[in-house]
Amino acid sequence: MKKAFYIEIIVIIIVVAALSILIFLKMNSSKSEAEMSKAVRNLATLISDIDSYYSENKEFTSIELMSRVGVDKDSWFLVKSDKCLHFSTFKDYIMIKKTDRPEELCKIFLSYDSVKSLLVGKEMANDSAKNTNIDKSHIIYIKVGNKFNSSIL
Repeated sequence: MKKAFYIEIIVIIIVVAALSILIFLKMNSSKSEAEMSKAVRNLATLISDIDSYYSENKEFTSIELMSRVGVDKDSWFLVKSDKCLHFSTFKDYIMIKKTDRPEELCKIFLSYDSVKSLLVGKEMANDSAKNTNIDKSHIIYIKVGNKFNSSIL
């Protein structure tokens, strides 16, 4: 009788432990999804802020002064703490360059269709070719001054 009681307790402990692990994994996954969603919104806001600044002033200043969203002091767009995209300006373009060695979080972020749709531009500023997205080019140039429009915002 005692042996059966101990077996029942062990089974209950195993079931509770398994459920706890499942709950922890689900919560962790939801947190990662929320961080990615925040990063996509920050990217859309960053591009929109730079475009708005240029539209109003007809010139650029530092990325950090045009928008305080999502960039570090060196103008790197961060996903969590990973440097994913470097922002700079050239003539009337936002120049966006992918990191040479993306961390796993950046790879996941850059694979989102919503990110690809935000990062569409020319491969060269003087190029008259069709637009491409960051998935197909290491650097893209996004023309500003025409009021950036995004369905993400």
